[in-house]
Amino acid sequence: MNEIPLYLAGFKQWTWLLLIFIYQSTGELIKTLLISRLYCLVM
Repeated sequence: MNEIPLYLAGFKQWTWLLLIFIYQSTGELIKTLLISRLYCLVM
């Protein structure tokens, strides 16, 4: 019974690490898209 919560905690930690990695790798792309969208709205 004790192994399941540990496994879930590890899975949650890996999920956060994966999300952070994805955010860091696509952060510049997202910024560019947001800036271009704002620019289109302003024009």
